[in-house]
Amino acid sequence: MLSSEIKTDRLWLRPCELDDLDNLYNLWTDKSVRQYFWDNDIITKNDAAKAIAGSITSFSKNNIGQWVIYLKDRIHFIGSIGLLTCEHPYFDHDVLSNDQDIIELNFSIVEEKRRHGYATEATQSIITYAKNHGLTNRIISLVDEPNMASIKVLEKSCMQIYKNQTISGQKVLFYKVKSS
Repeated sequence: MLSSEIKTDRLWLRPCELDDLDNLYNLWTDKSVRQYFWDNDIITKNDAAKAIAGSITSFSKNNIGQWVIYLKDRIHFIGSIGLLTCEHPYFDHDVLSNDQDIIELNFSIVEEKRRHGYATEATQSIITYAKNHGLTNRIISLVDEPNMASIKVLEKSCMQIYKNQTISGQKVLFYKVKSS
């Protein structure tokens, strides 16, 4: 079994823990993050704690969940990234994985650390982690069409758009990992 901790040239990613609640809650309730990450819902601290608890369970069962992203110094929290099993009626099981669960990739970076390539570096490392676990044929990411920064991250991370769909009045682009 591979370790769930991931190190890159500039980043350290580890599975989130309950001690990360304040950092994650502050990130996930930031208006610029929740606009896309939580579909603009304002979550409570209890909602964030439940998400963390669900991630801890997911890591124990499947080696996937939500990671916290720190700079390599392991002191400066800069975001989160996740691979989470999802079940949505608009996912195309036949396009991606047939009868296997779909895994949704998500990421968010604190505002002052955006536009430094950290999201791309973290996303590429998570996709490598997924390849090492045989999961890349199951990974998708949904992005609202106006979210150009996330679109660029996905495209730099060897993901390609495979469809678009309007969901709740918003045009959403669906990405999957490019075939090798």
